[in-house]
Amino acid sequence: MKRSPAAWEFSGSNDKDTWTVLDTRSGMTSWTNGETKNFDIVAPEAYRYYRLTISKSVDPSLPNGKYIEFTQLKYGRRSKLHVNVPYGEEIVNTGVTLAGNLCLVKEGEGTLTLQKASQTYVGGTVVSNGILKCGAAGTALPLGPSGRKVGVLTGGTVEFDGNLGYSTYKFVLAGGALKNSGPAVGYVTGSGMIGDISLLADSALVLDSSVFIGINANNSPTVIDLGGHTLDISMSSDVELRFYNSLIRNGTVNIGDAGILIIGGVDIGVVATNADFIVGSGLWVAADFEVRDYETRWQGAYGKGSVAMNVYGVFKPTTDSFFGCTLMDGATLDLSSRSTVLNAQSATTDGLRNIAFEENATIGVKIGDRKMSRRLPVISWTSETKPQNVDTVKFTRADDRKYWLEVKDDGLYCIRPGLIILIK
Repeated sequence: MKRSPAAWEFSGSNDKDTWTVLDTRSGMTSWTNGETKNFDIVAPEAYRYYRLTISKSVDPSLPNGKYIEFTQLKYGRRSKLHVNVPYGEEIVNTGVTLAGNLCLVKEGEGTLTLQKASQTYVGGTVVSNGILKCGAAGTALPLGPSGRKVGVLTGGTVEFDGNLGYSTYKFVLAGGALKNSGPAVGYVTGSGMIGDISLLADSALVLDSSVFIGINANNSPTVIDLGGHTLDISMSSDVELRFYNSLIRNGTVNIGDAGILIIGGVDIGVVATNADFIVGSGLWVAADFEVRDYETRWQGAYGKGSVAMNVYGVFKPTTDSFFGCTLMDGATLDLSSRSTVLNAQSATTDGLRNIAFEENATIGVKIGDRKMSRRLPVISWTSETKPQNVDTVKFTRADDRKYWLEVKDDGLYCIRPGLIILIK
């Protein structure tokens, strides 16, 4: 059998750092289909952890790297299977059943591809390095039953291939990445699905194919707990990311300069009142969206949606293309990165385009080092684009410079105090 293991090393450890080789096999090429082989191992002591490192298949010249084929691996209580794949190589599991209280640990810089569906191991999955790829589109539950945790450490990536139902898993990112790469068919124009996400460090979401984040294993709203960290999201130009029925909290979502971010669906919004969004992509707000800070870097003209986007913290429009948000009482308008006047109406071509304010709100204004002028506003508008409720707003300084703020018919002015001499 060409895909049977031909050489391996079996090791034991008590701390997962120092490993003792207990048994080494090579030249194991005489497998038959369905054969079970037993190997007696004499160990000087019992170990807490055991590791099986497979270095060769019967025919290592098979395409796409090293393919290893088993029928089943059996594990006892609190067991871990460490699969170490060297750089530039790939191991593909097409038929091995993993069962029991097993934790699958992917190690090494190579790729482990899982094409076996309906796995039943319940100890979770950890990717400490390299790529753990979940096979062909349509493979259901390759990482164990619904609700299992999948941890991804720095240097590790879990890569989805298309429209897999990964909303059933709970992803814990500790510096690692989630990636969707394959062809997809789904809710958004081609879509994979991702469930709950928790961050233990700054981590990444890389999208070469569209993704839908909204319903978790309990059929409840998806929870994205950023843990005070940043989730960096990069998308290809034709990719869409939809947050749908989600609670996003305690950190920053930083979206790169391509693709389309879609918020919500019909009558189903997204709550992120203690999370910050830095948006370099196009933005479509399809349902009510509450966010702490909103910074826009978008240079294009795409924008869509006509529902409320409420900002409770800081609105920082670094470009002229933004979704027309409403600044709530206590929010800050940060113009410190701009050297030009901000038009109260966005340069986007569709959707809600005008800045607005909560009625009777107190709004801080931060202007940074820009020049002040009695002739040039920091925000401009016309009678048609004048922000809603602006005449009821109390504007206050949010930086240390001395100036006063004045609302006029054509905009908001920051005026530097000067000496006025009256001559009679």
